[in-house]
Amino acid sequence: MRNIFKFISIFVILISLILFYTFLGYKNIINLTYTLNNIVSIIIGFIFSIVLSYNINKRKQKNGILNGIFVGLIIITSFIIIKSITKTVFLKKDILKYSVYLLSSIIGGIIGVNKRQVKN
Repeated sequence: MRNIFKFISIFVILISLILFYTFLGYKNIINLTYTLNNIVSIIIGFIFSIVLSYNINKRKQKNGILNGIFVGLIIITSFIIIKSITKTVFLKKDILKYSVYLLSSIIGGIIGVNKRQVKN
């Protein structure tokens, strides 16, 4: 139960950061340039995929690379579906972004499998 609360709290913090960043850009407090927006979206996606893969593989305790690839492919597939629904153009930079997500979920899977479980 504690792990679920921890995962949900991390997810809520990431969503709150995204909403706060969007709000600041909407109110013109920060200048949302195209480059800054791409960098922030890659960093947030990187953190999200590491945390998600880490939490899933911490419970599984085996096949960290394969489970990391699986989680990364699910994340990438969800982004591709969202891009298709919103009819956004698929660019070359998206391949780089998706490869960063896949690599970070593999890293999160490896860390999650190798992290020692604390027994209560």
